[in-house]
Amino acid sequence: MVTVYQASSGQETDYIANISFFILVSRSNLQLAAYTLVGISSIILGLLIASSGLLPRFIGWVAIFGGLSYASFGWIGIDHILFMVGRLLFLLALIILGSFLLLRGTRKKTEK
Repeated sequence: MVTVYQASSGQETDYIANISFFILVSRSNLQLAAYTLVGISSIILGLLIASSGLLPRFIGWVAIFGGLSYASFGWIGIDHILFMVGRLLFLLALIILGSFLLLRGTRKKTEK
């Protein structure tokens, strides 16, 4: 895109600059929407885990807090720190959930 911009002159430069700006804005809006949707899905996953009782509830709460901070990326001012915390909490919840399911499964406890 830069080489085309440098080779062009006059009205072409305006068109190329507008197209570049549109691509940049569209990309950032799509990233914001993607982070928000991943956060919402993490919140839903955490709610399901926390309310089911088949898995430890703390895994669900970690996923809920990770999803909340993941979904708030771009909407509040302290983006980078909150996003990194959310990403780490979400990944931690997924690792704990995967290891728990791999090692213990979802067997129900037998009642006495």
